[in-house]
Amino acid sequence: MPTFVTVDRVKFLYLPIEIWSREFHAKTLLALHAASNGWSVVMGPKSEMHRRLSRMPRGVVLQFGFHKNYAIEMKKLRSCGHKIVAADEEGLVTLSPEHYKRYRVSSKTLEQCDKCYCWGEIHAQMVREVDSSVDQKLHVTGNPRMDLLRPAFRDLVEREAAGLRAQYGRFLLLNGNFGSFNHAMGIDYTWKSLETKGWASTQEDKDFHHRRVELQGRFFQAFQSVIPKIATEDRKVVVRPHPSESLVPWEKLSKAYPSKIIVVREGNIVPWLQAADAVLHNGCTTAVEAFFLGRPVIAFRPERNPELETELPNQISMQASTEDELVALLGKVAEEDS
Repeated sequence: MPTFVTVDRVKFLYLPIEIWSREFHAKTLLALHAASNGWSVVMGPKSEMHRRLSRMPRGVVLQFGFHKNYAIEMKKLRSCGHKIVAADEEGLVTLSPEHYKRYRVSSKTLEQCDKCYCWGEIHAQMVREVDSSVDQKLHVTGNPRMDLLRPAFRDLVEREAAGLRAQYGRFLLLNGNFGSFNHAMGIDYTWKSLETKGWASTQEDKDFHHRRVELQGRFFQAFQSVIPKIATEDRKVVVRPHPSESLVPWEKLSKAYPSKIIVVREGNIVPWLQAADAVLHNGCTTAVEAFFLGRPVIAFRPERNPELETELPNQISMQASTEDELVALLGKVAEEDS
């Protein structure tokens, strides 16, 4: 972190939180480490914290990434005397290096950062290729989300996982990753959001994202079809939709199979991963977290399109292309677990 001391010689670190279930535990861990190294740490919801930062003591603000839309906010915070550091939650799992560099990294935003924290050297290289002048700002630090998966925290995770098993019994966990197709605000919001972000500024961009969202929609429908076939009263399916997703279609499915399919979106993901018999996904970052916990991870891919899919989650997973293959893999997992 950059050295920064206020007039009162107190170092302040501000940790805004955008998605509580994804970030709170990891940022609490970061706050503990910072506090043990002499920092005074303030955590809170992103929107409320940003409204107040102009009146808060000068300090270091951890921002959410390098997208061009963040540049104005960062510049404003710098004008108030704050130092800006940034770490991208989306920097681990990307569609492709070219996609990430084009859509998620901006030289104008990098210019406003005092330090840029990267998941690993591959992530750092992608940022470096957008603007080589930021090389001295780049630091490969990993991410506190992954620190929570270390063996040192396993007992803590297992205690929460045991509570989930006691409450729900045996279950398969489906982590939804369908926020573009099944957005809580509707698919029209998805198209408008892409335009607002500048991700659909050319016809080529529009065609790419339309194909990507359409593929996500087919994956979504495939999961809707297969879940009732793999859910049983003895081994339920717990569906945990992405925070941006609409709950309506998932809850409709749950109501049709009330003793077999449960829709839950609460708490940190890590205990859920630990508690599950197996984790099902399609291109979801949580698959990587489950892998590091040593849990069985299965990617259900009824279609294969490397241009439109994220690579890393699929690479570390067992893969099924058909419903029969998925059933067979789940049977194998059950045999190994018995």
